[in-house]
Amino acid sequence: MEQETKEIKKAEFASKIFIAIVVLAGIFLAIKAVEVFIAYEGVNKDVPREIVVSASGSAFVVPDIALIDLGVTTEGMDIGKITTENTDKMNKIIDEVKASGVAEKDIKTVNYSLSPKYDYVRGVSIFKGYTLSQQIAVKVRDFGKIGEVMGKGTQNGANLIGDFQFMIEDENGAMQSARADAIQKAKAQAESIAQQAGIKLDKVVNVYDSGYSPVANYYSSAKAMDSSGMGTVAAVPQIQAGQQEVSVTVNLVYQIK
Repeated sequence: MEQETKEIKKAEFASKIFIAIVVLAGIFLAIKAVEVFIAYEGVNKDVPREIVVSASGSAFVVPDIALIDLGVTTEGMDIGKITTENTDKMNKIIDEVKASGVAEKDIKTVNYSLSPKYDYVRGVSIFKGYTLSQQIAVKVRDFGKIGEVMGKGTQNGANLIGDFQFMIEDENGAMQSARADAIQKAKAQAESIAQQAGIKLDKVVNVYDSGYSPVANYYSSAKAMDSSGMGTVAAVPQIQAGQQEVSVTVNLVYQIK
């Protein structure tokens, strides 16, 4: 009987120890849970709640400048001779372009290069003289003068006419209009998202944009003359500048209430 009483007391003691361990473990887990919750709340408060919206806006502008490339390439064995010949032709071209009404500030030298010329026969290089190239870029503001400028260039020795480009001299006004259009679209997009998601927008905390203005190329029908100057230049067609699009992409960063 006494032995049974001892066994019961031992079982009761073990049970109490087990309960105590379970209670302590529960308290420990509860404390850890509170710590994690507090840390989570702190992180949430420190990290701003934001959304970013993006939209593109456009403005269409009529170009006011045509940029034309005119060049002279001369080949020969004597550097002094080809330099004189090339320079005389280029100076004559510049004088005639100015006579067409193009201002001196709108004529810019963009290339001047002298290089040896070789032919390769059965793996052996044979010196064939030198090639001298000069090239100018001409800004034509009166589009009615484009054909005249190209014609005078070729008539006075230009054997290189590159493609010409329509440009906008002052893009600032067009960029501002395109940006305003992009911001309006971005705001409408943000309001739509907020309404659909059931959130409330706060203030805009950041704005950044990227502007892009493509250049419209027009490839002339003029043919480059060969080194003998015997090539021909086809008639220049009627020039239509059309419109040029200036686009801006805007990103707005909103805080969420």
